[in-house]
Amino acid sequence: MSKKTLSNFEWLVDRIGFLYHKAHDIISCLSHGTLKRLFKSFEMEGADEKKLRLWSLKKLFVLAGYIPMYLRIIHRYAVDLGCSKIAYIDLYSGPGLSYIGPERDYVVLGSPLISIFWPMFVEANLKQYKGLKPFDVYVFNDLYRGGILRDILDELTRNGLININYEVYEVSIPSALKRVTKKIKEENLCGLVFLDPPGNLDAQPKIKDLKGLSQGKIDLLQVFQTTSFIRALKSAKEPPLKVKEVLGFLPSTKIIKQDLINQFITKTLYSQLGFMTFAIFPITYKGKKLAYDIILAVKKHKASWILSYVDWYKKKVADLSEEEMRAIWFKHVKSQPTIFDFM
Repeated sequence: MSKKTLSNFEWLVDRIGFLYHKAHDIISCLSHGTLKRLFKSFEMEGADEKKLRLWSLKKLFVLAGYIPMYLRIIHRYAVDLGCSKIAYIDLYSGPGLSYIGPERDYVVLGSPLISIFWPMFVEANLKQYKGLKPFDVYVFNDLYRGGILRDILDELTRNGLININYEVYEVSIPSALKRVTKKIKEENLCGLVFLDPPGNLDAQPKIKDLKGLSQGKIDLLQVFQTTSFIRALKSAKEPPLKVKEVLGFLPSTKIIKQDLINQFITKTLYSQLGFMTFAIFPITYKGKKLAYDIILAVKKHKASWILSYVDWYKKKVADLSEEEMRAIWFKHVKSQPTIFDFM
């Protein structure tokens, strides 16, 4: 009997279910002390705000969707590229689990744990990814919550749930980029770098710090705070030099969002950092309001798989309405224990 083809809605129900239930499986394994620190970090993110941040799920799916495709291709060509190991590098990692609110137990896998567990899920469930190899090395950084992530990874290791090569930094972004650049060079790494900074201008990576990545054999997924940048350009409070340090150029204060992101790609990612192929993923909420964009930047010229990936995302995730996302979410949370059951 042939296997039933899932609709896009059913497909996403299955995958959001994995992100949600796996997060709670991990929560059930954590010590009381780690849970308290994790929960405190959620409070700092606004756990009392009455918002369900469904757009965060779309962001996580941009990352999750690209990881298996990247791993399949990079492991195939690693020797030709002269790479000894394949690294996942997440420089705004957070604590490992992602709070999407408004209830305090509305938690899914964050980007660090997606990089570890998502390839396992895909390898076990999708025929075309049977035998998929994971990353060889994981590098995480978060100045404020890196310690929580380290504790989670240490506890998962002691419980036999993971067996990976990982490092967790708790340093500023300039320091983290210096360490990563040195590590890539010394250990001959290929890698996928994920940058997911908060919206404020001070938290953004500066182009002078990113220039070390121009020499490495890496792909880049960067959350680009388009709306925040437009707001900063129009604000008298933000000095022009600060904007230029982050963008790599100084745009007109009258620039529109699409022109800003296109100029960032051509003037900075291409001209200054050496990336050759690009895709843009607008992350919207409340209909068509733009939360931010995600830029995928690849060193290879005319990387054909990028177009396939963009088509995949548009078909499966991008056009889902907020009502559909909400319906998917509540298929899972009603029967799940809350975080308080483990404390």
